[in-house]
Amino acid sequence: MLWFVITIFMAGRTPRPFTHEVRMFFTGTMLAVFYFNSLYSFKTWLLWDEMKAILKSSLLILLVVVLYLYSQRFDILRLALSAGIIVFTPLCIMSRFIFRRVLFATGLLSTNIIILGAGRTGIIFADKITDNPFTLGKVTGFLDDDEAKQGTTVSGYKVRGKLEDFAALFAEERIDEAAVAISTASRSLIVLMF
Repeated sequence: MLWFVITIFMAGRTPRPFTHEVRMFFTGTMLAVFYFNSLYSFKTWLLWDEMKAILKSSLLILLVVVLYLYSQRFDILRLALSAGIIVFTPLCIMSRFIFRRVLFATGLLSTNIIILGAGRTGIIFADKITDNPFTLGKVTGFLDDDEAKQGTTVSGYKVRGKLEDFAALFAEERIDEAAVAISTASRSLIVLMF
């Protein structure tokens, strides 16, 4: 995609056209930089964090491409190359956002999260996940040892049992992540659960 954007902005402006090898170099550079910045892992990002990673990657790609083109004696317009990155970065952010939303809506890319602890910390965590759908997290409920909370709904999510039920729930359903939201939880309790 990057070589395509650069080629559009530089069409007819270089004495020699970009060869297939040069285009492959641009594409390989983009894939490698995005890979090493974890942009293909589809991890749970906040929108701002992903935007920063894309911006950082785009600037690194720009630097590598400029160095390569100058080393190969291409006569390039700096403005055209910069414009290519300026167009590429917002398009990349927008396309990744749309891609994530479509996959999340179809359930293909969601992360099922069970929250251990239905107290204040657990509620804050559940609200943060709900308020930031770009993270692709989907809260499946709470586990809490408080008898009064069993079978109730907290912050719109059901308390599905006690902490000791975690292993059985994990075996029955697809739980991708567990968030420990118990401020008094000891390390030994957490180790025993996992």
